[in-house]
Amino acid sequence: MRKFFVVDCNGEYTGPETDAESAEAGASGNDSAIESGLVLLLSEIARHAEDINELGNKDPVEVLRGLSEAVNRTAEFALAAGIAGSESPILAEALSKSSPGVPEAGLLHIDKGRLSVQTVINLYNGWTGPESERGIMFGRIALGLVGILEHIFSLITSAFSSAKIADEWSDAFTVCTGELSYAVKNVKF
Repeated sequence: MRKFFVVDCNGEYTGPETDAESAEAGASGNDSAIESGLVLLLSEIARHAEDINELGNKDPVEVLRGLSEAVNRTAEFALAAGIAGSESPILAEALSKSSPGVPEAGLLHIDKGRLSVQTVINLYNGWTGPESERGIMFGRIALGLVGILEHIFSLITSAFSSAKIADEWSDAFTVCTGELSYAVKNVKF
């Protein structure tokens, strides 16, 4: 799997770009603060994608848990960065935006300000229907979780004051969700 960010032991981005270049590109102090946190966040999400690739077929329930954790961490980031007023509304909005395309996402719900996949996991563990239907249903739910993440990423992108920086992060988010989608599509639920 291709990595899109490298973070050293101190949590610092080690790519070719520097903070000075970002500042020269017109980023405000708020943009820089958001960017610093995003580097770490996307590194965490990259680890989730790696876990999905390694454990996916052995433990599909962990795939669902990992995806929900990535969504929750991203919502927490948006709240901490001042992009969202509270986790519940950002998650509720993201969930409602993904539901029309993935009706099975209706099994997901918000519990105490966090996206919960417990109902989905219970259904998966108690599944008695045909395996082919199980694979389709839970694959769609997992991709729905990636869709929720995409929505939150779009809110984060809109928070940048610099259009150039917003475009760069939009590209990074596209790579991130693309890699997650690819990993999820290879899981046999």
